[in-house]
Amino acid sequence: MASTPRALVNVHGTELLESDSREIYRQKIARITLDSMVQFVGLLDAEGTVLESTKSRSMRWASR
Repeated sequence: MASTPRALVNVHGTELLESDSREIYRQKIARITLDSMVQFVGLLDAEGTVLESTKSRSMRWASR
């Protein structure tokens, strides 16, 4: 029977798992950081394509 990866911490629905690779861990930390910001933030590539964005806290509350 395979064991379930143990969650180290859960922040805003993003779980850091014991089994996460370094790259996945870094991506999750970036997501937690972006989602914890009060203002709207977007991450763009060199051509201006949106790679990641946050929702403001007021938008999060309105969607619940």
